[in-house]
Amino acid sequence: MTHIEIKSSLPEERKQSLLDFLSIKLASLGQEYELATLDRIIITDEFTEDVIRVQKEYHLREFGHTDRKDAIAIAKVLDRVVGDELHQTIVINSNLMAGLFDPEYAQAAYHYFHHEICHVHDNYHQHKMFSRGEKAGSELNKLEDVLVCHANPVWKEYFAVRLSAQTIPVNEANGLPTKDLYVTYLLDLVANCKKNIGQAIDAYRIDDDLDKLFLFLQEETSIMLKIAATTQGYLDGLNIGNHEVAQLINDQIRPTYFSEAWEMQHAALIKLFDLYPDWDDVYSLLDLGEAIRVCWCSLGIFLEYLPEQDAVYLNVPFD
Repeated sequence: MTHIEIKSSLPEERKQSLLDFLSIKLASLGQEYELATLDRIIITDEFTEDVIRVQKEYHLREFGHTDRKDAIAIAKVLDRVVGDELHQTIVINSNLMAGLFDPEYAQAAYHYFHHEICHVHDNYHQHKMFSRGEKAGSELNKLEDVLVCHANPVWKEYFAVRLSAQTIPVNEANGLPTKDLYVTYLLDLVANCKKNIGQAIDAYRIDDDLDKLFLFLQEETSIMLKIAATTQGYLDGLNIGNHEVAQLINDQIRPTYFSEAWEMQHAALIKLFDLYPDWDDVYSLLDLGEAIRVCWCSLGIFLEYLPEQDAVYLNVPFD
């Protein structure tokens, strides 16, 4: 049974109302999603502190959450495996859950909660898929390993968005979402990535530090690829891939360097979803990883595999 902990300055009657609401929703969602491994939900005024506390409790290697000027997390699913058992905790900013008491924001607040539940469901199935037989990805080479490590977070976002799309607020007149499906944000990220990676390449010409450049490339493109997956997840989850809205989105991305990777990523995500949860271990993520490699190439950084050393070499040619 999931324990709900509310660490908030909300009035006591609202805390009880929130507890009752979430208990009812969990019982309902549990009929559709695998939630047996969800141990706790922590709703807190001190979101960052509680995320780090649970990360330390779970002995995770990375602490914190997304916190940049153009993106900050408001909820996070944390998981650990003890023996063969998966344990999961959702930490949610109490400001988000307070939106449930405001008619204007209630549906959006529930949608974000639903999104996190979908992450829990995905973690459950990935734990089962990646625990079969030998260690997941034991035969991947170094380049494939790098690409799969970046592909899985992109998949996770797409999956959670596509499943939770049914609860996104929509316009009653046309049935379309009341928000722009993160398209404006995505286009800004596409432009900023090009500029920032270009500056990083210029710096590399001076300091000759490939490791520094590669780390920056991964960090800078990670959020862009996940936001692209978010947009694609909404298009597919709302079944509007052939709607004029989707055509308008494609028309805006087509003139950019990101166009090929966008199309490859979307095709790979749809294929993964159609096969889910019967993947061939992490190897099923390789097509998505190839889309990420193409994205990096379009930014002027080419990954080459060196089989003799089982190593990855970054080629950064001059224009």
